[in-house]
Amino acid sequence: MNCLACEGKNLFFLHEGKDRLHAISGTFSVVKCATCGLRMLDPQPSIAVLNNHYPKTYHAYAHSNESQTRKYAFAVYLYNLYFSKNNRVFEKILFLPLRHLLRGTCIRKNSKLLDVGCGNGSFLLKMRSCGLNVEGVEFSDSGAKEARSHGLDVATGTLEQQKYPASSFDVITLNHVLEHVRHQKKTMNELARILKSGGVIILAVPNARSLAAVLFGKYWASLDVPRHLATHTPHTIELLAKQAGLVIKNTRYISFPFQFQASLAYVLHPKGNLALEETWVGRSRFLYWLFMPLVYAVDLLRLGDVIEISLMKK
Repeated sequence: MNCLACEGKNLFFLHEGKDRLHAISGTFSVVKCATCGLRMLDPQPSIAVLNNHYPKTYHAYAHSNESQTRKYAFAVYLYNLYFSKNNRVFEKILFLPLRHLLRGTCIRKNSKLLDVGCGNGSFLLKMRSCGLNVEGVEFSDSGAKEARSHGLDVATGTLEQQKYPASSFDVITLNHVLEHVRHQKKTMNELARILKSGGVIILAVPNARSLAAVLFGKYWASLDVPRHLATHTPHTIELLAKQAGLVIKNTRYISFPFQFQASLAYVLHPKGNLALEETWVGRSRFLYWLFMPLVYAVDLLRLGDVIEISLMKK
């Protein structure tokens, strides 16, 4: 295979990986591009193999009654507070510790937003409540069906299959989606094509240069083999963006205790024969809060587990 980011041919073997999240059998080779640093699976698993690693219990597709809870209403309040134009400085300072819980977006009333890989539609529901016109696309039949059960306009399949008209959307979001995509350059080109002039693409991916990635190596939870077909760095995202005619407007680091908690669980169970939820480390609320100060520290040092990048057309 050629590198999914730079198309380089100098790939070298790093290690074998397993599905440690769900403890589903199978072994996969993780390689690294010597030119740009992208980590990827080689060979790429077939669709049939991958489908086996997206069980019905996969978190992104689960049924949700979130829109009926106080937590949902508070989340909508926070999204409006931080991502729409307002002068509520005191409130922004007051709730600043919670900002990292929010996905990046851009809230302008009646603007059009597309969420690629929208899962069960949870984020789209919040954006609709914020006054945006929302659409989604989801590869999973079960995920798309769950999203549509909430009255959302969600298409099933890949982004490219939808054939949206050029310059259709003001905001396009991809939250932990690009790493699941097989043809990454093709997808980035399509995103640029359907983005309106002055619009923004906001994508979040695991950061292969994070502190957790360095510390835990093949046990780093965000490798998430084999669902993550590629693992990026800020540099590899910049390469993909540049060839699509996009420029980086902003980069944000967003981390959660999961990166340390789950990775530690995988180190303690190296055979990968236990799903994460079956380990006490993975379930521990004490460890979750114990790792929280470290989460804020690595984000400030730009060594966080997730990079969220905002892109615009040149």
